[in-house]
Amino acid sequence: MYMRALEGLEKTLGIEHKRTLAMMDSVSSFYRIQGKYSEARALYLRALAIKERVFGIEHDFTLDTVGALAAVFMGQGNLAEAQVLYARALDGKKKLLGIEHPSTLEVMNNIGILCLEQGKLNEAEDTLKRALAGLQNVYGVDHPSTIRTAGALAHVQQQIRTQIYAPRESSKNKGASSPPAAASPSPALSRLPSSHYASMSIKELKALIVAAGLGLRLVGLSEKNELIALVACDDD
Repeated sequence: MYMRALEGLEKTLGIEHKRTLAMMDSVSSFYRIQGKYSEARALYLRALAIKERVFGIEHDFTLDTVGALAAVFMGQGNLAEAQVLYARALDGKKKLLGIEHPSTLEVMNNIGILCLEQGKLNEAEDTLKRALAGLQNVYGVDHPSTIRTAGALAHVQQQIRTQIYAPRESSKNKGASSPPAAASPSPALSRLPSSHYASMSIKELKALIVAAGLGLRLVGLSEKNELIALVACDDD
């Protein structure tokens, strides 16, 4: 259905019309969500080439496709190429829209997730903290975008704490005849796929934030009792 709509727009409005290109982005996004990365990549590259020619390389419409293409490369595991594209999108949006524009902060959030995928935990933490601070200012603490970024940050900080304390525990137990088993992470964290925050419900993300010990301290969420109850339910 999407492809028929795209073909119809190409015939009636032309390939360079903004509505046609927006539909091309929508079809590409549909492919990406389905995991059809090759199809999504080909269509995004086609849209990007046209947008660069018609609107210019620094236009917001063009930069949106740059960021979307970066997400496709990340989904394919091509993290180096994704990093280049995300850096281009972030730099362009900062200049065009400002550092606290929602579109800029979305790219910043995605870069934080990319750093997590690359194992750059400190860089991921710094980037997500900046994105979170901006989203709190723009949207407030209970907006889905704010909560998703807080959830990603919670996961990163949990990973950092695990790296810090694991060697200490190993050193303490060295030489012991039967060292105690390492404590298991919270179920809310242990089953979290690091690159799929967007697919999680707000309930799951709130539970994740509190399970990592960050909720009220970090994002100032007000529903303390509700969130604690969510974590309790999640751990059952």
